[in-house]
Amino acid sequence: MIRTLRAGARGSRLSLWQAHHAIELLQRRGVAVDLVVLSSSGDRDLDVAIEDLPSTAPFADDLEDALEAGTIDVAVHSLKDLARVPAAGLMVSALLPRGAVTESLVSRDHVRFDALPPGSVIGTCSSRRQAQVRLRRPDLVCRSIRGPADDRVEQVRSGRFDAAILATAGLERLGLSGAITETFAASDFVPAAGQGALALQVRESDADARAVTASLDHFATRLATTAELAAERHLASAGQLAAASAFVQHAFITLHVRVLPLDGSGAADVMASGTDPDRVALDAAERALERWAVTR
Repeated sequence: MIRTLRAGARGSRLSLWQAHHAIELLQRRGVAVDLVVLSSSGDRDLDVAIEDLPSTAPFADDLEDALEAGTIDVAVHSLKDLARVPAAGLMVSALLPRGAVTESLVSRDHVRFDALPPGSVIGTCSSRRQAQVRLRRPDLVCRSIRGPADDRVEQVRSGRFDAAILATAGLERLGLSGAITETFAASDFVPAAGQGALALQVRESDADARAVTASLDHFATRLATTAELAAERHLASAGQLAAASAFVQHAFITLHVRVLPLDGSGAADVMASGTDPDRVALDAAERALERWAVTR
């Protein structure tokens, strides 16, 4: 038996669902776990667009600070919230089996995306989502929406927005599947790298926490998200906005990468496959950049 671990999570309903899910899995392995609820800069600064926040990981920064300080032993994150450059001394010891990777539309009166009237206001604070909305429907208006997923649903229902685009996994985990008007195929509306995956982060020096959380690591989720995140990093280093989605079957990775202009003027799509996630990602990124250069 190891010591009681302290698991840190944000205080939103979705974050707490994720934390309790991870804690239950650890408890099944005989580990005692206490929950520590924290906030992040992204939770506190709701009047500022996410890209304007000073932190590179506004929904993970305070959790990582608490890990480094020894206030908690395990941080439970949505993988896509973590900074793309790992914090020194910290590591993602486990990725839990992934939820849905797709994006879903929540709209007033359950009007589907293609049937929304021109000029309808879509709530999203993601540049990636905005670019894909403009790619498909340049006649729609994108405006920033902040707050946890359940609050965004209420903002649509109250009429503040005509619709919003959210991660399917978050809606399902909150019991809000009934609010979904339409779920987009990942090939049509490409999700964020790492979407739907939950990450357990620990201190590299904490052998106990590393060992017990590593037993929860899900191989297929690790392969898929490693490829997605690596492709995103390659393209970001080239100054490109990108989305990526990978599917794994019998350790064989199929990766879809989309390079996006913010104005929705066009996109470059590439598929790559193989068994090495880093090689698959590099192949996809290089070919996507070549295709992007041709389309410009």
